[in-house]
Amino acid sequence: MCSRRWSRNQSEPWRRLDVAILQRYLIDEVITPKFGEPTKAYTAYENDIAPMTDGNKFQIALLLKSTPLGALEQLGGTAK
Repeated sequence: MCSRRWSRNQSEPWRRLDVAILQRYLIDEVITPKFGEPTKAYTAYENDIAPMTDGNKFQIALLLKSTPLGALEQLGGTAK
């Protein structure tokens, strides 16, 4: 599995987190090499996304599900 190759120092529960997949694979491996390091911001409010993604300050919006508490509990101090 390529996630093991890219994140050998991280636990399996960490590699399954949506936010880890987004950052490590999509941003680090796809977006950054092609377009440069993106300027990032985070919001929990869907109505804030469109105004923030104006093509100047932010060029892309990525939506994630909330991280379930159980997924965080699985980390159990194993994240590095």
